Amino acid sequence: MQTRTLGCCLFPNLHSIHWDTQSWESLPFLRFLFNPELVDVCIEFPSNGSHIYSPATISMIPTGALTHLVLKSMRSDPLSMDALCNLLDEASETLKVVHLDADLSVAVVEKLIQLPNLRQLRARCAGKMPNITCIVCCV
Repeated sequence: MQTRTLGCCLFPNLHSIHWDTQSWESLPFLRFLFNPELVDVCIEFPSNGSHIYSPATISMIPTGALTHLVLKSMRSDPLSMDALCNLLDEASETLKVVHLDADLSVAVVEKLIQLPNLRQLRARCAGKMPNITCIVCCV
């Protein structure tokens, strides 16, 4: 979706975005802020229930220049995990820092292991597994 005056995004020079919202209704508007040059994306999803906007939002994150990805309070439903796997595939050559706050699927962990330029990983796993926080820093 785009407008004649604004093009496909509101801030064509934006390189970093941190979006924290308590409302699922505001997430669709993120698409107007995403541009191909985004390097740093941090999204904190609303904590009240699961919503279809979660996998849709993950799928819309531009991956061409993405080096830092932070997803907080992310849902662990299959659609969100599939969207995250696709994002990790598309950004595999550029991602250096990944912070994920969710109960990660085995498929997502396999994708994380394959990131060749990953320098920092923070993942919180909860649910059926005991609470584990792992931080991996490589130079």
